[in-house]
Amino acid sequence: MTGGNHLENLLSTCDQFEKKISSDNKTVIDLLIIYQNKSQLLTKQINNDTDLLSNGFNVHAYEIQTVFNNVYNNIQNYLNYKKILVVHSHSDVYEWHLHQIKMKNIFFQYLNRTNAIIMSVPKNISGRAYKRYEKYFLKNSSVLAKPSENYLLPYTIAGFELFNDSNARLLDADLFMSDDGWEYISNFLQSNFNILLAPETKLLHELWIKMIDQSLTAK
Repeated sequence: MTGGNHLENLLSTCDQFEKKISSDNKTVIDLLIIYQNKSQLLTKQINNDTDLLSNGFNVHAYEIQTVFNNVYNNIQNYLNYKKILVVHSHSDVYEWHLHQIKMKNIFFQYLNRTNAIIMSVPKNISGRAYKRYEKYFLKNSSVLAKPSENYLLPYTIAGFELFNDSNARLLDADLFMSDDGWEYISNFLQSNFNILLAPETKLLHELWIKMIDQSLTAK
């Protein structure tokens, strides 16, 4: 709920990253079309109690590749990739799988190849990120959906310190979802990882912010 899927979409526009779908050669324009279609769907359903609203709003433009469920269960499929592979996961998924010996061993075998971006827990109660977090996470009745407070560095799950200042950076969710969010994430990626976002991705971010505001107005 703090923008991980959108961040994946932004990174996927950069040449140094593997595409999320093997046949994919999407451009920023293609992503804009996906975002616009999602926005139109959201507008049509804004006053209805649909899964789109009750479960929050994400732009899943690509097949989801989570750390354990998709990548480390099929690690042989990814050993020969030429570019950087982007994967994501939630803290509860880490905790669940790190109690399994086989998965834990595989994960730690490749941990030294990994750099992480940890999305922080929103703190500004008047900000867009906190309002979204509160609406779709804090009020969720599911125990599995309850957020961890461990979105900080060093990042420790299941008794293991996975990430620290040497292999991870903490992204401020409040700033990422602010009106100046594209400038923030652009500077964040360039200064920490030497990743340059194309100027055209600003349109993607602005549309994403607009959709978040739309979803927050729904009852």
